[in-house]
Amino acid sequence: MEGAAQRGVLAVLVVLAGLAACGSGSEIIEGPKNVTALKGSEARFNCTISQGWKLIMWALRGTVVLSMTPSEPIITSDRFTSASYQEGGNFISEMIIHDVQLSDAGQVKCSLQNSNRDGSAFLSVQESSYQSEIRKSATVKTSKDTVGTKLKSANENYGYRSDEPKTTQPASLHAKSSEAGVPEQRSSRQPHQESDHRQLGPANHPQVSFNVASPKKVRNVTLV
Repeated sequence: MEGAAQRGVLAVLVVLAGLAACGSGSEIIEGPKNVTALKGSEARFNCTISQGWKLIMWALRGTVVLSMTPSEPIITSDRFTSASYQEGGNFISEMIIHDVQLSDAGQVKCSLQNSNRDGSAFLSVQESSYQSEIRKSATVKTSKDTVGTKLKSANENYGYRSDEPKTTQPASLHAKSSEAGVPEQRSSRQPHQESDHRQLGPANHPQVSFNVASPKKVRNVTLV
């Protein structure tokens, strides 16, 4: 792999040396546009050039990663490939960056040999897509709801334990109220018992009448 890259760089240098001697009369008509790509996806940049060009160079972050001659492209890495089109008599060179990485973010430049004008754009790389962010947010929300449910359940269980002493309190109050009610019942029964005692008094102690000494006088004596 390293040998192929070195041969590619050497070929670029040879072509550059040859073109420097003969010169070039073409120019860049329209440079590439800014691109925002997802990590792991492809990024494409187009450069429109007038006819007569000899060498097109594509650079990423200041390093030439792809070159094109009228006969063939000079590829130094499989991650950088090219495509070409004809439009209105002009030549369109396209550089394709495969498997875009975060480290690829930076300036992309299209230039011609022996030309003072170049075209540049900027490559921005993002961690995931909008759909992935939505799914991630939904996952986080679900996790928070699960934690909230567990906390709520724990609070409810704690509340249940804290209610146990309260359930015994009404029983003690009921016992106290029952004890307090006993004297009331007894006191309410006492008049009834006294009434019964008064009613039963004459029956338990009957009066007896008899004569004492004199036949003329009659004395009533009550035995108690």
